[in-house]
Amino acid sequence: MLTGIAVMRKGTGRGRCHMTRRDANRTMRKKEDKEEKKDEAEGNKTGNETSTPHPTLVPLEKRISCVPHCTWKCTNPVCEQQCTPHCAVPKCETRCPKLSPDSYKVCKVQCNEPNCAMYCPEDKDLCNGTKTLDCANPRCVTRCAEPKCRLDCPNNLGCKTECPEPACEWRCRRPKACPTPTCSMVCEQPPECAHSAEITAPGEKVNEKHAVRRTVKWVVGSWSVCSNSCGRGTKKRTVKCNSGVDEDCGSNKPSSTTSCESVAGCRWKTTEWEPCSSRCDEGVQTREVKCEGPQCNGSPPPSQQQCHGRDPNCNVCKVTVYGSKDLNENKQGWTLDFDQEGSYSGAELEYRGAKCDDISSLEVVGVYCEMTAYQYGDFNRAHSGWRAEFHEGKHEAAELEAAGAQNNDISSFELRMNRPVKKEPIHNHTRAKFTVPSFHPHSSAAAAGIAAWLLGGALLRL
Repeated sequence: MLTGIAVMRKGTGRGRCHMTRRDANRTMRKKEDKEEKKDEAEGNKTGNETSTPHPTLVPLEKRISCVPHCTWKCTNPVCEQQCTPHCAVPKCETRCPKLSPDSYKVCKVQCNEPNCAMYCPEDKDLCNGTKTLDCANPRCVTRCAEPKCRLDCPNNLGCKTECPEPACEWRCRRPKACPTPTCSMVCEQPPECAHSAEITAPGEKVNEKHAVRRTVKWVVGSWSVCSNSCGRGTKKRTVKCNSGVDEDCGSNKPSSTTSCESVAGCRWKTTEWEPCSSRCDEGVQTREVKCEGPQCNGSPPPSQQQCHGRDPNCNVCKVTVYGSKDLNENKQGWTLDFDQEGSYSGAELEYRGAKCDDISSLEVVGVYCEMTAYQYGDFNRAHSGWRAEFHEGKHEAAELEAAGAQNNDISSFELRMNRPVKKEPIHNHTRAKFTVPSFHPHSSAAAAGIAAWLLGGALLRL
């Protein structure tokens, strides 16, 4: 029983609390409704005011099109949060009633002053030098520009501008029950625009002006640049009659194109440098230099220059001898290498493996390397035999025999570097050399000649 009583009290207390919160919510809602009605009344009061004209309205004197210009007039209700109305721009049209051609009789055509000119040819032979007045009439023509006119009608002939009602909506940041704004479109009066060109204007004289007398002639422009910057090409210019019609100026029309030649873009063309003339020493290398057009500006690039050969075999001297006639390409004979300068007798060759009378081909390596081969093993010192010289390259059996080595009988050889001797430059300040003339020792002229020679030498030394 005690437990049940406690529960009832607890439940009764929670019920009283719930009723109190409900009453508070009702009170707050009534207060919010009063504030909303007050804000709506202020918004309606403000919305009755007309908004300012749209800043894009164009004055009539500056208008260049017939599109009407309109602006909005909207109410501005007050909301709890910042809201702005957004309306879609309607498509407005200016419409005119269908009228009979007689309705346009009240309209007037207003045109600018006519712009005309009279062109007469310069023909000095019309009268053939006579003093009478019976010469032929000059062939003159009159050319006028298109008139600029507009149709001016009173009261715009009943034309009106029509626009549909705009579709508007509010855009707010988390809006709360804001009233929909009331908007209306306010448009200006339809502009005074020219009507369709199909309407026939009244046939009355609107303005007049005398034509200006001018002489027809060809007007030529400046020549363009040559189409080819290096060589022959063409250049152009404009040629037209000052009346606007080429037939008025006759058939003697100046040429609008002509041939030309330009060298402004011509350039020198060079090839790659040839190898140096010397493989190991100072030399000269050359290249081809030519102009790509008829004439090139400036001096041509050099066609030759000094160089120094850098062959890897400049300081090498060695020889390889073979026991076969084809440099041992078939791998059927013996091969011996000698990579140092010196003299190799028959005994040393045999000691190294060369079979007697069996050196059939050889190869010399080195720019300045030279091999001298002998028939006998003692370099032909005790016997008289053939002697042959070989330089850089491969020499087979036929070449050995052509050089003088007969019957594959190389018994000894010498290997050495044979560099060319550099010539010393000749200077202009070298001393003059005197040669003593030869005279017969017992002749009288000998004494006189020797005396004259000694005297000349002494004068030169002074």
